[in-house]
This record gives sequence, structure tokens and C-alpha cells, in this order.
Amino acid sequence: MNPWPKHPVIYEVNTWVWLQELSQEYKSPVTLAKVPRERWDGIADLKVDAVTGQMYERSGDEMCNPGLYVDLPPWGYHVLTRWLPMG
Repeated sequence: MNPWPKHPVIYEVNTWVWLQELSQEYKSPVTLAKVPRERWDGIADLKVDAVTGQMYERSGDEMCNPGLYVDLPPWGYHVLTRWLPMG
């Protein structure tokens, strides 16, 4: 096994959003345990050093208010990706 790189590239998946999108695409509920292999293979093809998933739960009352720090409509979302420089 190779040692951990000095500046690793970490890919974070917003799992709530990703699972919602996959569920719509496959027209049935998709959980982390049921994500199709080709989707995991697609993430592996990114050649990142690590993958992490975050699940942010919000109460129903919060979903009626704008998002935190950015003005999102109720049930709105956005995805942010940050790539670390190599070398």
C-alpha cells in the first residue's frame, strides 16, 4: 500500500442530494447500501485519495426557511467541490 500523500485529494459527496438524485433516476429509493456498482466505479475513476459522505439532516420546520449561509429556497441545495493542488 502507498503512503498517504502529503496533499491528499478528498472528494466529499453530499449523500442526501446524491441519493435523492439516484432515487429519481432509478425511480425507486436508493440507499448507500443500494448504490449501483457503476456509480461507485465512476467515483473511483476520479482518482482521488479518499471519498467521504456527509448526511445533513434538517427538521421539517427548518426546510421552510432559507438555507444556512446562502439564500436557498426551501428544499433547495447546491453542491460545492474543492480540489486541492497537487504537488
